[in-house]
Amino acid sequence: MGRQTTQQSLLHASGAETVDGDGADLGYTPDNAIFVLSITAKAGTNPTLDVTIEEKHPATGVYFVIDTFPQQVAEATVRRALSGPIGGVIRASWDVGGTGGPSFTFSLSVEGKQNP
Repeated sequence: MGRQTTQQSLLHASGAETVDGDGADLGYTPDNAIFVLSITAKAGTNPTLDVTIEEKHPATGVYFVIDTFPQQVAEATVRRALSGPIGGVIRASWDVGGTGGPSFTFSLSVEGKQNP
């Protein structure tokens, strides 16, 4: 009988973002995922942060959204759970909005378990 395996990874290391961006591709095979978004600082006037998790289609290379965090406007830690087949390659994508030099310092991690 096989053992359950766990994968823990960072989709975005803690750091400040002032513009929209995409994280690096991450090979991910577990059946489920727990994403934790930790925002430790913000700046600007009415700053907003929109974070999505995207999966890369293996044949076309096109990314599609598999989960979306609620829009963030303050320091917070937010957890999202996703079940079902999650396969291949995932990445984080973020949009920073607001005026007066909007900025968010955040990290995004993922943990999942793969059943044998």
